[in-house]
Amino acid sequence: MSNFEDIFHNCAEKTKLKFLDLKIRHNHDLQEEFRAFLDSEKSAFTPVPSDDFIRMVNLVREKYKNLFEKVDIENPDWDNYVPPHSGYIEDWETYRLASEQEFERIFADFASDATDKIISHNTVEVMAMLVGLYEATQDAVIQDDVCSFDDVNEFLLDDHGEVLTMIADKLNLSVVSGNNTS
Repeated sequence: MSNFEDIFHNCAEKTKLKFLDLKIRHNHDLQEEFRAFLDSEKSAFTPVPSDDFIRMVNLVREKYKNLFEKVDIENPDWDNYVPPHSGYIEDWETYRLASEQEFERIFADFASDATDKIISHNTVEVMAMLVGLYEATQDAVIQDDVCSFDDVNEFLLDDHGEVLTMIADKLNLSVVSGNNTS
């Protein structure tokens, strides 16, 4: 059986769909099972009211906006700073690297929370989290008097893109494995 599982999991989704399409078109029993499955999926889905979604987005936006704004680029968290190497680093670069590490910890915490939501099948909440985080990256007002960044918000947006890609990959795995119910 594991040979089939290997083949199935390594097969392109397009090929799987083509196979299923061929089978279901010529098998009345499969067609009925598919209709019943669709009906059960429709009844299991409960849409989230837009007000609730917006409320979730705003909560996440405020939380992460505040966290981003607490990062003091002029006085970063030196206690938790880990230099990338032991060679010489310009002062401005040291401030930037230390600040980047603080931002990365914030994004890592976000990714961990989002992963927990994916595992518990709260995909709508994950979407609200991603939108809220995006808004926080753009709305945060972060002083950079030492000019460590060209644009702090652009840096945050780039990190958001990396988190978005990672979360999308996890959501895809959740859907492929059949664990996604909402």
